[in-house]
Amino acid sequence: MRWFPSEPPGFSRGEAQESGGNYTEVWFERGERLVDPRRVKTVVRALAGVFSQDPRLLRKRYAKTAGTDKAIPLPLREDFVLVPIKTRTAWHKDHGTCGYVVLSKVVSYEAVEEGEFRSRIYFSNGMVLKSLWRIDTVRNKFHQAEDVQKEYRRLYLVKSTPRELREYLPAGKLVYIIDERQASG
Repeated sequence: MRWFPSEPPGFSRGEAQESGGNYTEVWFERGERLVDPRRVKTVVRALAGVFSQDPRLLRKRYAKTAGTDKAIPLPLREDFVLVPIKTRTAWHKDHGTCGYVVLSKVVSYEAVEEGEFRSRIYFSNGMVLKSLWRIDTVRNKFHQAEDVQKEYRRLYLVKSTPRELREYLPAGKLVYIIDERQASG
């Protein structure tokens, strides 16, 4: 799936702007598209809620890992990381410019010069999304998403044996390892 800001089908830019223009177009893996009348931010918040996540807390938690406090990738699950991609210019304040793509569904990206678009992102189902970001920025966002995914795994998918656990523990920190066999005896 991909989420990005959109005008409703059949609307001109002026009509969409007049009606608020903050719609979300959702692309599904089989090629279907759905227009949701809510803003991307609202759709992402609702989706995150399905996974008992809060996008604001995720942004705060992963800002350091991503090395930025703007457009931070959102890990909703280990294999479901949303990567922010700039897909349009803002018409007014609070008019979202970024949508999200699912990291595991992206197969490649390339630089282009098509009007205001500077890059294209290719998905495993053959769909293509154009972005306003230059290829360096797109590449950086995907690297950030991979780093965030690794940090998510480190935080939530810890190995269970003490020997395996050591490689995931931060150096110089005091950590108590409770062996289940000793704790129950």
